[in-house]
Amino acid sequence: MTKISCVCMCALLTSLAAAPVRAQGKIGTGLENLEAVFDRGEIAKIAKVVVFRIPDEVMFSVAATPSYMRLNSDYTVVFKLGKIRLFEALLSGVTAGEEKEESDMRWGVLIIGEHDKELGSLFVDATGRFGYVNDRRVSFQPSGPTEGLVPRLRKILAGVR
Repeated sequence: MTKISCVCMCALLTSLAAAPVRAQGKIGTGLENLEAVFDRGEIAKIAKVVVFRIPDEVMFSVAATPSYMRLNSDYTVVFKLGKIRLFEALLSGVTAGEEKEESDMRWGVLIIGEHDKELGSLFVDATGRFGYVNDRRVSFQPSGPTEGLVPRLRKILAGVR
C-alpha cells in the first residue's frame, strides 16, 4: 500500500469514527430515555435524585459545565423514597433538540439507582432553554402553554422546604 493510500485510508477511518451515531434515521437527544426512568414502572428503580444549583447571580469567567456543577455547586439537595415522585412530571410536555452552542449551567439533576449507578442526568441553564441530557448538549422546548424546566425545578425545591 502506498503512502498516499495509507493517508487516505486513515483520513476516512478518522472521519467515520467522528461521525455522530444515528438511531433510526435521526439523532436522539436522550430525553425519551430520561422520561422512561421517571415512568411509574421504572421509578421504583430510583434510589435517589440529586439536584444541584448555582444561583443566577454567581458569575464565572467561563460557562459552568455539568462536570463543574457535579463538583462545585453552591447547594445540593438529595431526594429519597417518597420525594422522588415529585419529579414524575418534570419532563412532561418538554421536547429537546440537538444543540451546538454551549451554555452556562445553573441546575443539575442526577437520577441514581441501586449501588450508586447513574441512571440519567439533566442539566439546564438559567433560562431553561439550553442544557444537557445524559451529557448530550440539547435545547429544550416546552410544548404548548406548559412552563419550562426552571420553574418546575423551583416548585419541586419549594415543595420540600
